[in-house]
Amino acid sequence: MKKILSVIMAIALLVTFIPMAPQKAEAASDYFLITSFSTDVNNPTDVNTEAVDLVGTYNGVSPSSISYEQVSIVVNGDKIDEISTPRGSDVKPVIADTTFRFNAVKLNPGLNKLTVRGTNSVGNVVNEQVFVRYSNAPMIYDIKAADGRVLRDSTDPTVIDTKSITLRATNATDVYVGSKKMYSGDGKNFVASDLPLEFGKNTLVITATNGSKSITDTRDVIYYAGAPTAFGTKIGSTEVNRGSIVNNPSGIITGAVSFLLENSAAETITNFSLSLTDPSSNVVPYTGKVLKVTKDNRFITFYFDSNAATANVTADGTYKLLVKGEYGDQTANYAIDFTNRKNSTPYITDVKQVFNVVDNGSMFTYDRSAPLANNAMFLDMPVYISVKTSDPIDVTLASLINGSNSTALVTSKKVNGNETVFKIENMAPGQQKLVFTPGGVTTDEKVFAVSYVSAPFLEIVNIPDGKVFNKSSDLSQVVVKYTNFSASDLDKLSISINGKKKPLTGTHVAGARTITYDASGDTSLFVPGPNKIIVSGTTNGTPVSTTITVYIFPKNSPEITGVIPVPFVLDPSGSSIPQTGDPNGLFVQGADGKYVTSEKALEVLFTVSSADKLDVKIDGKTFTSAEMLTSGSWDLKNNKIILESTTEKTDENGNPITDEESKPLKFYTFRLLKDPTNATDALSFPKSGEKSIMITVRKGSANVSHTITIVRENASFKILSPKLPDESVINQNFLKVSIESEGAEKILIGKQELVKDAVNDIFRGEVDNLKVGKNTIKFTVVQGKQKTNGQFIVNYAGEKLAGALYKTSIPSSGKTSLFKGDLTIALPKGTLLRESNTTPGQAPAEINMFDNQQILFGIADRKDGRILKRYNAVGEVESNRPQDGIIKEIPADFSATQYLTLPGRFGYASELFWMDAGYIKKDSAGNVIEVIEGALPYKAQTNSVKQPNFYERLNSQWMEPTQRGTITLKYDANIVNAISSNLAVWRWVDRDQKWVNLGGTINATSKTITAPFDGFGYYAVLGVRYTFDDIIGHPYARNSLELMLASDIMKPVDNYEFGVYDNVSRGEFATMLVKILDIPLDYDVNNPTFDDVGQYGTMNSLWDFKYVETAVRKGIIRGVAPRIFDPNGDLTREAAATMISRALNLKLGTLDKDLPALQKQFTDANTVDPYMVSSVLAITKAGYILGLPNSTTAGQKKVTYRFDPKSNMKRADAAVIAERIMKKLKKIK
Repeated sequence: MKKILSVIMAIALLVTFIPMAPQKAEAASDYFLITSFSTDVNNPTDVNTEAVDLVGTYNGVSPSSISYEQVSIVVNGDKIDEISTPRGSDVKPVIADTTFRFNAVKLNPGLNKLTVRGTNSVGNVVNEQVFVRYSNAPMIYDIKAADGRVLRDSTDPTVIDTKSITLRATNATDVYVGSKKMYSGDGKNFVASDLPLEFGKNTLVITATNGSKSITDTRDVIYYAGAPTAFGTKIGSTEVNRGSIVNNPSGIITGAVSFLLENSAAETITNFSLSLTDPSSNVVPYTGKVLKVTKDNRFITFYFDSNAATANVTADGTYKLLVKGEYGDQTANYAIDFTNRKNSTPYITDVKQVFNVVDNGSMFTYDRSAPLANNAMFLDMPVYISVKTSDPIDVTLASLINGSNSTALVTSKKVNGNETVFKIENMAPGQQKLVFTPGGVTTDEKVFAVSYVSAPFLEIVNIPDGKVFNKSSDLSQVVVKYTNFSASDLDKLSISINGKKKPLTGTHVAGARTITYDASGDTSLFVPGPNKIIVSGTTNGTPVSTTITVYIFPKNSPEITGVIPVPFVLDPSGSSIPQTGDPNGLFVQGADGKYVTSEKALEVLFTVSSADKLDVKIDGKTFTSAEMLTSGSWDLKNNKIILESTTEKTDENGNPITDEESKPLKFYTFRLLKDPTNATDALSFPKSGEKSIMITVRKGSANVSHTITIVRENASFKILSPKLPDESVINQNFLKVSIESEGAEKILIGKQELVKDAVNDIFRGEVDNLKVGKNTIKFTVVQGKQKTNGQFIVNYAGEKLAGALYKTSIPSSGKTSLFKGDLTIALPKGTLLRESNTTPGQAPAEINMFDNQQILFGIADRKDGRILKRYNAVGEVESNRPQDGIIKEIPADFSATQYLTLPGRFGYASELFWMDAGYIKKDSAGNVIEVIEGALPYKAQTNSVKQPNFYERLNSQWMEPTQRGTITLKYDANIVNAISSNLAVWRWVDRDQKWVNLGGTINATSKTITAPFDGFGYYAVLGVRYTFDDIIGHPYARNSLELMLASDIMKPVDNYEFGVYDNVSRGEFATMLVKILDIPLDYDVNNPTFDDVGQYGTMNSLWDFKYVETAVRKGIIRGVAPRIFDPNGDLTREAAATMISRALNLKLGTLDKDLPALQKQFTDANTVDPYMVSSVLAITKAGYILGLPNSTTAGQKKVTYRFDPKSNMKRADAAVIAERIMKKLKKIK
């Protein structure tokens, strides 16, 4: 069953952990981490500042080697093209600990690539790239009142009592609030004072500009002018402000009133009332009702209505709405005067400037607006004005300068019957008046003084800067938008393409202020790569120009991608094993593009597309070539190249991409083949030096080449383990050393000679007994008469943390204390190790003993049993290649997690410890052929035969001490002494594939627990987290029962109750006594004493065959008949007394002497079985089982007792008796 379960779990793990892609070697994120910018070129980080701070952390890189480079790029399909000169490589960062900072890195408008480089410990140049897109459009943020409070969005107006505001703006030369220019001392922080605010609600229109671009934002504020202020008042749905003109509104009165916040005042408004006075001075009172309250650190605001009462405004003339109430020491008396106009002539009710306007052809729509104020300032055209009227009517707009019509171009469109939106273009610079007239009635005109501050600029609107075209004919038009140019100056505009200047002529749309230039005749002026287009002119003596750069990259030009050197690997038969990548980083690419390796040979993978010929040269000599046939297949000219795969090019939706002939474009991946029989062919390296491989592909007359250079270095030695700097700090007292040295005869560490690999020039060994702190390991490489010395330093942390490892053999004293005293093993002197006894309970048939075998101890992750999560794969081989120096991940093992799941109701009270002494391997004749050292519970990849996981090991694949000892574990020092009896030492036992409770003696003073020790595996202190309802509710035995549960001396009858009121069985009590006394198990499954005690009760029953068999062999129990024990029979009190007296070797007398003594104690002594009289007497004298008081009769002065010998013993009473025995034996306090 164990093997079947292991196979099922292994299959599940195989499916779960199949790698989806090879791991990238020398990943930049291993060395640099930059979190503030994107590493995805297709999703760059957007910024609007010209300079940014480039900040990150580094690991394993020399800080003095760190530099950065900035360059502008464009993305052309799958390629990234650099379009500016790199800068920044000579700038050094500010270093603090492991953080680097490049201050004020300057960006170019558009897409920027920032590269951070450095040199790692073995001289490789590593880098990390991030991508930033810089837009120089203005941005407004952090808008605040002068007191520092943020002005919230207009949907939630902010109450202020100042006429000054501040804000921050980037990429802005000027910022205005309405027509008032804000002041800035640093070009980033702006302030405006003495704003023309009125009582109540005001809309601030904030505009930032940099000459060519502008942005507008709005904020609604409530101006509190020294007294409580009402705002947002409405009658029904009609807004009623001071000076409003309304038309017969009716409905509930709503609004809000703000007070200065008083911290000691209750958040309520008293004597709250509303009143409405009509033109005839008639007053209608209303009771105000507060709906909600809001506050900030300056003001408190009460939102109210008229408590369901409605107001009706019907008369012509002036009305007054009065809001009154008291809050703290303040009194509100806020009057709102407005005019009701009831005649039928429509009039203007509202005039606003609107923003973000969309013209759908028949209507203007917008999403933001602000009241148009007198002396408003416009910085850009067009301007959109919304005019609302009381009833549908046509409205006209005139722009007057000194009383005369200006040249402004006005377009109007209805939004609905009551609203018209005007679009104003070509407004003359300077001051003027806007006059809005409803229905031709001049008496109802609305007049606003405004000014237009103009700045001329040019903009190419149909081609974004940096746009990529596949061919020059795709660039057929250039649309230029002009602003603030006079008609006479338009004729002087010019366009320049790559330095060739022409007049800017074409279709002129005056309303849109655009000129469309026909570029279809200029295809000869464009070249592959970058092309510069400049539009320039002069107006009023001021030169103006705009420049963009576009790129011509042919769609179907030949391409070479994915050129990578890969290791050349042979299987044991001499056949090559094709590698699809270099996951272990055997070829390291430096900043100069060259690869560095110590490999002896290579193969090369590369991919081509849009090509019909290819040639490969190695070190200038032709190596191979291929040609595309008309059939679409490749003709390979020799056996030095193969076509590995063909895939179609697709777009992001998976649709095929076609060429100019509508044929599908394809990727062709080739491999350059190494001849496995020739050690000196072109793909074999010399002992040292460079090898250049140039690949050229052609399509028609177009061609492209790609060259890679690989440098083979032949260092005297290469330290594979420890892999520095990754393993410069370790938490284990031993170290596996692996050093590669080509041509070396031997390598010595002191007098220890490392073992040379049978195939490769790799030497391995182990350094033991490292001291806490820094350890310098010196070694000597011997090659003929030449000796080369080397050394490395590792720091042994010696911390008691998960991941800690310690190796040691059994000392002569037999006692070993580890992990700062958290784990102590004590064995009798002279204890040796032997192979595990596969017939527990009996002496092993054959004994192989060891006196110097190392034991591996570790602290494991309590979730999944892992000690190490990463390790150096010294000595492992994959695809016939050694894995030394490769740091492998050890993923959490699903099966291990399942096997290590704790028993129900228990939790950890200590660390999880692992210990393993290894095992021996025998041949078919039983001879020892190999001694396997203690190992981790599991690794990244395991061979169930060579190195099985802990749960896959057979019973024979363990060692054990020849004598039983003790294990002492420290438990959580925060556990109070009152519940320490609920703790026990547990061991994960391989033969049972489960956790087994070992009990233990608790020392609450030292917070330790000591239990028997006779085998290896996982150990931990577990504690009862919760028990059963019937235990908790028991009147006197709760503590005893919880002790039995924690120590596993007694088991629950099922998952829902412990069974405290059930009778204890004979088999269960026998099992309890063996556990209490820690008697080593003694049984033979093939030769049981009793016929009715089978092994079927070994897993979940309340008694266990092994314990019952041990009890009978030790003389604790006897059968009720020949070969019959009756294990499920109820246990009487007198039978329990007999078992206890035998188990504890109590001194027993004779029946003649003991019966009279017993008769003096118990009134029912004569009913005790004669065979059991002495045991009952001894037990009661020892205090293990007590008598029961008889009921007293009238006149009786002395209480008498009975023993109830034939009564069945309850499980609760058995627990109480067991606790008494444990206390007598000093197993608990």
